[in-house]
Amino acid sequence: MGERWISGPAWAKALSLFATCGLLVAMIEYAALQPRQARLQEALLAQQQARLKVARLRHKVVGLAVSTRARSGAEASPRPFSLVDLLSASGGELHKWLPADKPATLELRVAWEKLPGLFAVLSGYDAVHLQAFSVEPEGARLRLTLKLDLADAP
Repeated sequence: MGERWISGPAWAKALSLFATCGLLVAMIEYAALQPRQARLQEALLAQQQARLKVARLRHKVVGLAVSTRARSGAEASPRPFSLVDLLSASGGELHKWLPADKPATLELRVAWEKLPGLFAVLSGYDAVHLQAFSVEPEGARLRLTLKLDLADAP
């Protein structure tokens, strides 16, 4: 059989060489693609688990804020928003305050254990509605970014 191939026409040799090279390239690509697919699946699973963990933590934070407010006997009547009072009550450090933005942006550095109390204090203000928030670790403290809807007082 090998003698027929060697003595065969040039187009048959080129075609078989091309087919062999194509098959070799396909096998190498398949061998390289499989590990990438596995890593992609692992990354997607890790991302999904991280999202679930963040959602659970956000739910806990809101629950802690409500329970902290109930335990501390927070004021029954709402009061006007005061950034100074919020910072002193939470022990937070102001990083950014953009009240003119819609919604207003407030970025603080706060200790982990003070976070539930901060939400409790924030919920006691009149005409302040929390639209969104994000919490990210920053060393021993947290970077808390709040998006607030500050309604004008009547």
